[in-house]
Amino acid sequence: MHLEEIEIIKAVSESKSLSQAADKLHMSRPNLSQKISMLEKDLGMQLYERTPQGINPTRSGLMLFEFAKRVSIMSEELQVELASLGESFTPDVSIGISLADGVELIPPLVMAYRHGHPDVTFHLDAGYEPELFKKLLDSATDFAIVEDRTMESRLRIELLGQEELIIAAPNCPPYSRMAQPVKYEKLLPLPMVIYEWNSGRHMVGNRHFRVYHDSGLKDNNIVLRADTHEAMIAAVRAGIGWGSFPKCIWERYKDDSSLIEIKIDTTPILYDVSLATVEGRPLSPIAQDFYEFVKSNINRSFFFE
Repeated sequence: MHLEEIEIIKAVSESKSLSQAADKLHMSRPNLSQKISMLEKDLGMQLYERTPQGINPTRSGLMLFEFAKRVSIMSEELQVELASLGESFTPDVSIGISLADGVELIPPLVMAYRHGHPDVTFHLDAGYEPELFKKLLDSATDFAIVEDRTMESRLRIELLGQEELIIAAPNCPPYSRMAQPVKYEKLLPLPMVIYEWNSGRHMVGNRHFRVYHDSGLKDNNIVLRADTHEAMIAAVRAGIGWGSFPKCIWERYKDDSSLIEIKIDTTPILYDVSLATVEGRPLSPIAQDFYEFVKSNINRSFFFE
């Protein structure tokens, strides 16, 4: 059965009028009547009963109508899928952005840049640092905004500023009863929710506590790892444990009455926010221009002072 016959079955069964169906199919009534007769002959069964009021599907016609509807939907889906194969979006600038600071800082800069360069298109590729560094080295992105440091010698890092990690806990005992600033040793035995294990920030916390408290994350009572900030906040809000968040993330939730900020008795926990490029690999003129635009127009008030 051809797709044209499928559309005929649909149109006739839905209209129950040869004239209306013929108009819908953009063919003459006699031509449509002939095609139905040929289809009935090929199938060896009557599909429609002709009456003075119009035509009605027989039992076979109804069965064929249900089949025709399914085939028509599948045909439309196939056309959409085939059309999408020919569609593509090739941006002028591709930027890797870290999942906290990069997501917060770069979109406003893209908007500001496009005021003067409305034809420039962008790809913002959000991810964790290991993914961002790999994509940089694989030439999948032009440059990246990353959190903390890297030991990769092939990358060139330009510091933009430093951001602070905030410790947040459920607004319930024992956290709500602690006199602040809290000695970090008192947090160690309490359940901890940790952010994605391979992030730059994982290393920040580890390094800070090793320097100031001679203990690493292995000494904490880690009970849950969450790979998104939303999941991590939800876990803390649910009372599972305490966790550390970039200040830009904490700003979104600081007025939530189910959460409290915990001040600890050390210097602020800081990490670098930097631009990363591949050493010796030149950027395209547009990518280089936006790179310089980011450096010149970054929101300095965002960083810890």
